[in-house]
Amino acid sequence: MSSGPQQVERRRLPIGVKWTLRFTLVMMIVVLAMGYTQYRQLKARFMRDAQLLLELQVNEVQETASDHPWASGGAAAVSAYVDQHVESAEPELNLGIRVWSADGELLLRRGSFLDLEIPALPLDKLPQTGRATRVVDVGRAYPYTVMTAPIEGGWVEVAIDERTFDQGAAEIRGDFLLALPFALVATGLLSWVLARGSLAPIAQITETARRITASQPSERIPVSGNGDELDQLAATLNEMIGRISASVERLQAFSGNAAHQLRSPISRLRNRLEVAGASSRDARADTEMIEAALVDVDRLAAAVTGMLRLAESDTQIPQDRRQRIDLGVLVGEIVEFFEPIASEKGVELDSISPPGIHVAGDPEWLTEMFSNLVDNAIKFTPPGGRVSVEIAEDPDGVRISVRDTGCGFPAGSSGPGEAEVHLRAGPAGLGLPIAREIARAHGGQISLESIPAPNDPWGTTATVRLPSC
Repeated sequence: MSSGPQQVERRRLPIGVKWTLRFTLVMMIVVLAMGYTQYRQLKARFMRDAQLLLELQVNEVQETASDHPWASGGAAAVSAYVDQHVESAEPELNLGIRVWSADGELLLRRGSFLDLEIPALPLDKLPQTGRATRVVDVGRAYPYTVMTAPIEGGWVEVAIDERTFDQGAAEIRGDFLLALPFALVATGLLSWVLARGSLAPIAQITETARRITASQPSERIPVSGNGDELDQLAATLNEMIGRISASVERLQAFSGNAAHQLRSPISRLRNRLEVAGASSRDARADTEMIEAALVDVDRLAAAVTGMLRLAESDTQIPQDRRQRIDLGVLVGEIVEFFEPIASEKGVELDSISPPGIHVAGDPEWLTEMFSNLVDNAIKFTPPGGRVSVEIAEDPDGVRISVRDTGCGFPAGSSGPGEAEVHLRAGPAGLGLPIAREIARAHGGQISLESIPAPNDPWGTTATVRLPSC
C-alpha cells in the first residue's frame, strides 16, 4: 500500500539565531576584507623595503665604479669590492651583481648570477639615467627583483631573492588566518548574548500576551521606560489590548442585557402558541392571541434592531455618512416629535438650544440617541413633571443635558447599574447601550447624575458630551 505525499514541516530558526548568524557573517566579511587589505599593504611595504635595499646596493657599486673606472684599470678594485659585498650579504637575499660594458659585454658576475640565467636588458632599453627595476621569474619558488643602473663606462645589475620579504607577509597572513576561527567563535558568542539581551523584552511581550485572555483582560505588557522601539511596540499593544478589553466588556454587558430582554418575549410567545395549539378554535380568542403574539414579535424585532445598531456603532462612522449638524435644529425636531407624547402623559417638555452649535456625525444615529434619552426621561417622569433638554458649549466641546423631575436614585444606590435600569428605552431595554455606543462612535460619552435633594427639583440628568466642529 503506497502512502500519499508527506509534507515535512520546515523548522524555522529562532530570530535570535538568525540575528547571530547574520551578525557573525557580516563581521566575517568585514574582518576578511580588512585582513586582505592589511595583507596587501604589508606586502607592498615589504616590496618597498626590497626596492630600497636594491637602491643602496646599486649606489655603493656606482660609487666604487666612479672612484675606480673600469676602463682606467679599476677592474680589480671593483671586482674585489663586489666579491666582498656578496660574501657579506645575508644568505637569504641570494644577492647577485653583474657589470656590463657600454657595448653590452659582460665584464663581471657574482653571487646568484653565477647559476641564474637572467637575460640582460636590450641596449636600447638600458637606462641612461636613474634606475630600471623588473621582476624576473626564474622557475623557482620565489621570483627575483633586478635593478639596472648606469655606471662609469657601462651598467650594473643587482638582483635579490624576494623570499625574505614575501615570507614576512606570508607569516602575518598565516597568523591572521589562524586567529580567524577563534575571532569568529568569540563574535558568534558575543552576538548571541547581545541578541538574547535585545530580544528579552520581546519574549516578555510574548509571555504576557499568552496570559491575556477574556477572563484576564486587565493585564498589560510592561515597558522599560527607555522609549525605544520595543517600548513603543509594548505601548501600541497595550493600547490595542485596552480597546479589545473594552470591546469584550461591552460585549459581555450587552450579551447579558440582550439575553435577559429576549427571554421574556420569547417565553411569552411560546406559551401563547402552546395555548393556541391546545385550545379549541374560537375566532375572537384566536384574534387576541395573534395580536398578543404580534406584540411579542415587535419586541423581538426591536431587540434585534438594537443589537444590529450596537454592532454598527462599535466601528467608526463611514465618511460618507458624516455631516456637519446643527444641534439646535436636530434637538428641536426631536422635542417637537415628543411633545404630543409628553402632553398626553401630562409632562412638560422644553428645550434650550442656542443657535450656531455644530457637531460632526451621522444625523440618523444622533437622532436615535437623543430620542432614546428624551423618551426615557418622559417615561420615568410622573404626570405634572417636567423634562428639559439643554445644549451648551464648554472648553471640552458640546454638552447636551436631558433632565427630568422623576424620582431619581435614592441615596446610597449603586449608581451605574441602577442608572442603566432607569434609562431603558422601548421594550427591548437596549436604549442606554445603544445611546452610549452611538456617543462613543462620535468620539463622545454619556454620564448619569441622580442626587435627589429637597431643594433640587431635578431627579436624573443624562449628559452627552461630543466634540464640536
